[in-house]
Amino acid sequence: SANEALEAALAEKSPEEGVSASSAATVEELRAAVTLEAKISELSDERKELSGQGLRDKHYGQGALLAFLGTAFAIEGPLNTYARAGKLFPGPHLYAG
Repeated sequence: SANEALEAALAEKSPEEGVSASSAATVEELRAAVTLEAKISELSDERKELSGQGLRDKHYGQGALLAFLGTAFAIEGPLNTYARAGKLFPGPHLYAG
């Protein structure tokens, strides 16, 4: 892997042989990049696994059910009031809102 290649390059030149500070910094930057690439690969695999579960479709279904129930109860309330009392009680409290 790329990390092993970096280790081999470091082993070839030890600090006693005159590895400059800029070379050491470059090696550290490359090592950090390899770690970052591994993390990105891990997250990509997790994303693929989650996308295969169909969570978007489940969420859409739950949202549609919630919207339907909210609409049904918003309509059922006035119908229930009209069925029980014979009128919908319009008054100042409705007109103010």
